Amino acid sequence: MKQLIYSVILTLFFFNVVGQQKDSISCPAIKLDGPKDNSVAEGKEAGVSVKSFKKDFMKTHSISYEWVTVNGLITDGKNKSTVYINTNGLAGKQIKAAVIINGLDPGCPSTATMTIDVIQPTIIRTEQRIVGRPRNQNLN
Repeated sequence: MKQLIYSVILTLFFFNVVGQQKDSISCPAIKLDGPKDNSVAEGKEAGVSVKSFKKDFMKTHSISYEWVTVNGLITDGKNKSTVYINTNGLAGKQIKAAVIINGLDPGCPSTATMTIDVIQPTIIRTEQRIVGRPRNQNLN
C-alpha cells in the first residue's frame, strides 16, 4: 500500500514538473539605463534607454514602448526604446521615468521605472585679466 501511494505521489509530481516546464515562459528582464549616477545637471537632457532584448527574443516578438514621466517633459523618443527628457527649471527635484513595453508574453512583467536627480549645474568661474594700463594711472 505504501508503495502504491509513493508511486502515485511520484507520478503526480513528475507530471506536475513536466507540465510546468511546458507552460513556463521565458520573460525578459527589463532594465533601464540612464545618466551616470542617476543624476543630470539642470538644463541638460536626461536620456533613459531600455537595455536591448536578445536578438532571438526580438525575432519572435513585436515590441512597442510607451513612456511617461513625473516632472520633466519628454522631448524625443516617446514611442522608442530611448527617451529624452527636458530638465529646465527642475534643479533640486527628481524626474521619474517609466516605460510600458507592449508585446511581451502574458504574465511577464512589462514595466520599469527610474528616478533621476536633477542637480544644479556646475559653474566654473575664470579670472578676468585686464589688458592695457589701469585707469587713473599717472603717466609721469
